[in-house]
Amino acid sequence: MDCRHNCVLQLKTTLIMACDYDFGIGNNGTMLFHIPTDLANYKRITMGKNLYCGRHTFEDMGPLEGRHIIVLSRGEVPGADEVMHDFDEFRERLINDENGFLVGGASLVQKLYKDIGTIFMTRVKQVFEADTRIDDPLKHGFYISKESPWFREVGLDFKFVEYRRYKLEDYNLEDEVK
Repeated sequence: MDCRHNCVLQLKTTLIMACDYDFGIGNNGTMLFHIPTDLANYKRITMGKNLYCGRHTFEDMGPLEGRHIIVLSRGEVPGADEVMHDFDEFRERLINDENGFLVGGASLVQKLYKDIGTIFMTRVKQVFEADTRIDDPLKHGFYISKESPWFREVGLDFKFVEYRRYKLEDYNLEDEVK
């Protein structure tokens, strides 16, 4: 029996982001690339949802029509739908929001990896100069549940990858023997 389908954790938090082949996500406060098909996919998945992010991520993406953006920041964030100042409150709200998506940045992803159950990631085959990156999800208890073929647009090769989390210790082998 394949454990991946029997011990998937029921974590509600979903991360959506794009990265290069070395998991770089930004440089000097901006995204590494803009691929129209990726942006359209992001819009399709997140339309009508709540997007949770840090201030730098919000400043790079700005307000997005049809989405409610909650920003974690110490100060005020003009243009944000909501600003939260306490990380624990931000985390609690995100993990209990069935319509919520974590969209970055890297420091929030690193802090919240243990709460994420699903990742929608656009992987670009090239490696860019990046000063901001995340860890490989495979090193955090995820497996690839879906993967598109490679596409090429604006001179970049990319694919869509869906990761799901599992933990081997949640799989009880004794139940399989009975």
